Amino acid sequence: MDMGQVTVDVLMPALSNRVVIVNRQDRSDQVALVLLQTGSVRRQELDEDEEIVAPALWIYSAGRGARLALVAGSRAFVLKIPSSLAVDIFPTDPEGLACRACLEKSMQLSLSTQAAENLSRRCQELSQELGREMGGSWLMISALLQLIVVTIWREVGGDLNGIQQTGVVALLQRFRNLVEQEFRHQRPVSFYAGQLGVSPDRLHAICTRELRRSPLALIHERLFQEARIRLERSNASVQSISATLNFKDPAHFSRFFKNSCGQSPSAFRDAARAADRMQSAAASLEYHDWP
Repeated sequence: MDMGQVTVDVLMPALSNRVVIVNRQDRSDQVALVLLQTGSVRRQELDEDEEIVAPALWIYSAGRGARLALVAGSRAFVLKIPSSLAVDIFPTDPEGLACRACLEKSMQLSLSTQAAENLSRRCQELSQELGREMGGSWLMISALLQLIVVTIWREVGGDLNGIQQTGVVALLQRFRNLVEQEFRHQRPVSFYAGQLGVSPDRLHAICTRELRRSPLALIHERLFQEARIRLERSNASVQSISATLNFKDPAHFSRFFKNSCGQSPSAFRDAARAADRMQSAAASLEYHDWP
């Protein structure tokens, strides 16, 4: 996980109203969460003009733009994370999948006092951790993000049965499970559609409407995440990773990877290791190391 892609903005109370751009429609790789701790927000969308009072939470899924008018004296947190992050930090068991689903659909929640206090504390801790250069930061940031999303999932009911029985959501959950099982085998979209009992066009329509990404884009996103993780965290060669992920040859793998992030696998690995060395060097500088 690139920790530089996770940000927390703490919006302190101001003397006048202000407009906050929470997310942009062209950011298909980013999810935004807004936690209103105190005060109120005016939300203006289409013909609606609504004032929401704290404590409240908004989730804006990838590709969903938003502007919120924060009323004077209000305090809020704006958390932005890569949409693919849930692949890294949540397992594929039912609870993990339910937590992932919380980040894939835009929603607004009125929070209980306890949930608001828990989320505010975690967001503050996350903001502080992102500002540190210490060993174990990746683990700490992952743990805090898990706590935040699990709290949200519990607040929406934590109902696994309800999630599994809802038609479209159930189909997307089954699709996600299939992708987790089969993405390394480079299956075509028609394979997944057949397993789900729908046409490829129907699967495409559901994914683009609910997740703002095509089925193929979702499969490729998971494949890219696996390749990225293996490049970052293993010593396997590019050729070995290419073979493990069933690319027909390393050149095909390199083209796929570069199209996904703009870097070749080797360049990405070199950059990731250089960043790790810099972070480790900064973290190891302590009092007894001084001359």
